[in-house]
Amino acid sequence: MKKQRILALLMALSLGVSALSACGGKKNAGEGASESSSESSSSTSAAHEHAFSEKWKSNSTSHWHLCECGEKADLAKHTGEAANCTDKPVCTVCGKEFGKATGHTFGELKELDSGVMGYKCACGEEKHLVTVENEDGSTVEGLLDFVVEVEAGRDPVILQLSDPQLTDRAGAENRCYKYIRETVAATNPDLILVTGDLVYGCFDKDGAIFLDLIAFMETLETPWAPVFGNHDNECWLGVDWQCEQLEAAENCLFKQGEVVGNGNYSVGVLQGNKLLRTFYMMDSNGCSRPRCERIGEEFIDNPEVTPGANKVKTSPGFDDSQIAWYSSSIEELKKAEPDVKISFAYHIQQAYFLKAYEQYGFNGQLKEGSSSELKYPLNFDAMEDAKEGDIGYLGRTMKGPWDTSYGVFAQMKKLGADSLFVGHEHCNSASVVFNGVRFQYGQKSSTYDRYNSIDAQGNIVGSYSNAGKELIGGTAFYLSQEDGSIFNPYIYLCGDPLGMNPKKA
Repeated sequence: MKKQRILALLMALSLGVSALSACGGKKNAGEGASESSSESSSSTSAAHEHAFSEKWKSNSTSHWHLCECGEKADLAKHTGEAANCTDKPVCTVCGKEFGKATGHTFGELKELDSGVMGYKCACGEEKHLVTVENEDGSTVEGLLDFVVEVEAGRDPVILQLSDPQLTDRAGAENRCYKYIRETVAATNPDLILVTGDLVYGCFDKDGAIFLDLIAFMETLETPWAPVFGNHDNECWLGVDWQCEQLEAAENCLFKQGEVVGNGNYSVGVLQGNKLLRTFYMMDSNGCSRPRCERIGEEFIDNPEVTPGANKVKTSPGFDDSQIAWYSSSIEELKKAEPDVKISFAYHIQQAYFLKAYEQYGFNGQLKEGSSSELKYPLNFDAMEDAKEGDIGYLGRTMKGPWDTSYGVFAQMKKLGADSLFVGHEHCNSASVVFNGVRFQYGQKSSTYDRYNSIDAQGNIVGSYSNAGKELIGGTAFYLSQEDGSIFNPYIYLCGDPLGMNPKKA
């Protein structure tokens, strides 16, 4: 019995192989099918012919008709076009989608039929350059939050002011406003960047100092884009109130944003139909005491625990939500403007600033008896071997640098950033290029808090009081009207105490 079962099994297998051989014995139609003469028999040829399905089988690249035995007929690659930019092509033979959508191909920047500047694809899709608010209060999102338009025929001028740090209104004119007014008149900027610590919020319980500074900046009649520093949000009226005041000012380019921090927004510089550069204005956070009042040396905290619609991050640095926002924004912008230049402006420096200055021997060694002053300060304006365009002074360590693993910086550079503008360290005004990126501390713009001055021996000294002649002003630079690149940065010092201010033509 056992032998009979084995013989039956072998016969069944033999018949299966014979059937398969017969199925494969004839070629597909149109593939040069031939019949063997001597080996064919009527039983073999009649046993099976390929029965190809009427429905098409397919994969991501090809289509075919399939026989139950696995044989394919009419094998060919998909062919066809997409109906529009966002759909995949559809094969005209089998009807299957294949390949990838081409995506929109936007033309040059121009005025669209709607009357706003933007880009248009051949399919009719439009991208506005800047967010537009309709009469009914709705908005049409653009690639940028704000645009500063500069007339053709000259290189745009950008001025960076930093750390006004007002603590009162009565002294504001002599300790801050007169310096800013002179600096703006001398540099004649198209856009002013203010890199944080507009006021000491702990001295501004009722918001009067903040409002006074806004009113003064508006008298300059120049677009100005501020970011918050680590002291601004101490005001007892809260971040939402501060953001509302900035957003309401006519010449102030500011948007609270919808991610962690307050004041994450973009400003483009436009000349004719060319977008030269975009500045990403970021909140580097770090306000350790949001909503507090200072009385002498004592601080009184506001009992309200929610300082604003967006979280006030007490540790310095960008939150993941901020990084996701500017990454998405830049990637979308570059689909329309692949060559646009990218800058970031914020208050507290990243750790990579340390590496940028190490090329000139910076080692962070402190002066004996000091917790912040450098033993070997760096004065790039006096260096014979300073590279062209490397300017300013570095006399102080860097408090609380963040991104110590450099991951955030690496991604910013990958996105195309070629310049970072910060404040925070009042006695540092250095601006140098390293690894293809400009690292710039803005020149301090008031005599509130610590600042640099020249002592009787001609040394630059950082202190809370005037050691001789104060070094106060701003850092200016030009954007090439050809491609938006930065060139000829310089520090304007009020009263020209070093005899180095550029002369007007």
